[in-house]
Amino acid sequence: MNKKVNYSKKNIDIALVNTEKKQNSKQSQNIILIVNIIYSIVLFILIEFLSRGNFEITFKYFQEYKIQSTINIILIFMIVSLNLLLKRKIFYRLLVGGTLLCLSYANSLLIEFRNMPLFPYDFTSFGEGLGIADKFLGKKLKNELILCVALFILLLVVIYIIEGKIVNKKYLGLCKKYKKSNEKDSNTAKTLLLNLKIRANNFCIMRRMGIRNILIIAVIFSIYVITIPQLTKSKILEIKAWNMAESYSENGFTYSFVRELLLSYRKKPDNYNKNKIYSIRTDLQKRVRTDDRIVSNKRKPNIIVVQLEGFMDPTRIKNVEFNKDPMPNTRNLMKNYTSGLMRVPVTGGGTARTEYEVLSGSSFEFLNAGEIPYETFLSNKPSESLVTTLNAQGYDSVVIHNFYQTFYNRKKGLENIGFNEFIPLDIMTNIEYTPMYWPKDKILNKYIKNVIYDENKKDKPKFIFTISTQGHSRYPSKKLDIDYPIEVVKSNFNQGENNQISYYASQVYEMDKFIGDLAKIINETRQPTILALYGDHLPALSVIKDDKAGVDKYESLFVVVDNQKNTEIQKLPKDFSSNDLSTLILKEANLKYGPMNLVHAYYRDRKDYKEYLKLIQYDILFGKKYFLTDRDFQKKNKMKIKSDEFNFKGVEKMNGKFYIKGEGFNRNTKIYIDDKKVDTIYIDYNTLEINDFKQEGIMKVNLKILDKNENAIQSSKSIRYNFR
Repeated sequence: MNKKVNYSKKNIDIALVNTEKKQNSKQSQNIILIVNIIYSIVLFILIEFLSRGNFEITFKYFQEYKIQSTINIILIFMIVSLNLLLKRKIFYRLLVGGTLLCLSYANSLLIEFRNMPLFPYDFTSFGEGLGIADKFLGKKLKNELILCVALFILLLVVIYIIEGKIVNKKYLGLCKKYKKSNEKDSNTAKTLLLNLKIRANNFCIMRRMGIRNILIIAVIFSIYVITIPQLTKSKILEIKAWNMAESYSENGFTYSFVRELLLSYRKKPDNYNKNKIYSIRTDLQKRVRTDDRIVSNKRKPNIIVVQLEGFMDPTRIKNVEFNKDPMPNTRNLMKNYTSGLMRVPVTGGGTARTEYEVLSGSSFEFLNAGEIPYETFLSNKPSESLVTTLNAQGYDSVVIHNFYQTFYNRKKGLENIGFNEFIPLDIMTNIEYTPMYWPKDKILNKYIKNVIYDENKKDKPKFIFTISTQGHSRYPSKKLDIDYPIEVVKSNFNQGENNQISYYASQVYEMDKFIGDLAKIINETRQPTILALYGDHLPALSVIKDDKAGVDKYESLFVVVDNQKNTEIQKLPKDFSSNDLSTLILKEANLKYGPMNLVHAYYRDRKDYKEYLKLIQYDILFGKKYFLTDRDFQKKNKMKIKSDEFNFKGVEKMNGKFYIKGEGFNRNTKIYIDDKKVDTIYIDYNTLEINDFKQEGIMKVNLKILDKNENAIQSSKSIRYNFR
């Protein structure tokens, strides 16, 4: 009889536990689902506000783009709802929310300063971006942002620890009580055991998603996956590859960023195969044989290409008049030689993308939006380009850039597309800077001239690719206490916008003087030369970003000059793009086309031109390289980075201080004594000072030019000196 009672009691206990379990499970699942929905909506509002920087504009977006707003909320909800599988749900919510808010704010800053949104690929250049953040944000704001991120990380750590303790505290407490009670009073122990079972089940439930919630999330995900392609097809979710800032703005930050993240893999074209590529190459080879453009016995011209940072004709801005022409030299060249406006893949920033299109002939239409090739596929393997095409025809190829070699991973990327030598800012001397502390472009002519007159390579034609910096944003809206050679005298814009335009136009005026001086240098050489000038993108002026300037934000000027004047002004297609420029240069120079240039040169007028371009580009960059012949392949290359001016002559002691004497010194030149770097003060081109040096004795002294990461670019000879 007692056994029967005990058995019934056991069943009652189990029933109580199961009942409690079901009630808590349902209640818990409802609470978590509701909290995640509310959290996702609030998070979406904050994300879009940070991305847009204005509540009125944000609210207007919610009204005008209801479907896009819903898509973003659902996406955030699905990301947040992964916390149903985790023990620390609050921690995960904060982690997701904080990360998305930080990304959104970073997006707003990038749109402000370069007119391009945040892409997943931007994280590959995070270090370089942080290095120039002072120029855009100011040190104070930069430090405040770093502090905020540090505090957020600290908060996450605290929440992680606290939430873990809260989840386990009562469970562990009940276990201890049960252990003690079991030793003294069996009835108390049974009561606590039942309580423990219920509580333990509750904690387990709080960590589980539940079958119902699994079904809900699965249904939402399925609908989402089915709906997105339909919305894209109907252009409700329209991806504007030519204007990603607008695409992000219309489609919402979260959807846009996640989409770019998911699409960051390489997709093989559907009709890509060996026979197809071979047939294209065979046809193009036939066309080459009938092209009588190349004159083999003619002297090959020097080719100088200058990429001008943020360069445009300021007079294109509507309803603005200046005190004088901001670019008389460039305008004169454009009147007399092949010139116009070309389509570029970026606006306001993203220089390296236009640069890559010019050098490779490839199109960003068939690459991932926001990608920097130097940091992705060119970071670890060689690739064919205009450089390799000219190298194969006997050219010495040199790249000159008045900024640091590590920025955009140019050192590795430019090496992998074939340049023999790189002259970056790191080794340049006597640099002058703009009021916004960008290196002025006039220094470039010194190094261009040195390459042209290099006695060691006087028998080789030169390909000199020059990357300018002076026109870089930002452009101050407050008038600075400097001379403005160019000023706005009439305008429909406000004073802040006029100040920006005047400052920018004054920088253009100086850049134009650099162009005029370069033209004189070329004429003085009396050597046949092709000079190509182009703007990498339009400047990030407020009137351009806000579509008040009356210009196409994706059109940039170019001019191709032949100082032999043996060619007529070329007639170009209306959609002439930066990836067409290298083909035009080779055509003007009467040189052989490279692999990508063949497609541009002979298929440009075909209806299926883009399809062929896509296939060949994929094959060369990511495919099996069926299209390339043996002479086309770019072999592993070692690019020289060395200052020919750098010369360590000796140590001098004056007035109790030690000075290093020599030539070619700059602010990156550091003194090493017995192989240890010592505090170095840059004095001038010929002099460095050893700061506060107290040691005595005969020691080894040498110099090193360091890059931004403290890596040695070049070392001098060593000298033994007796410090006393």
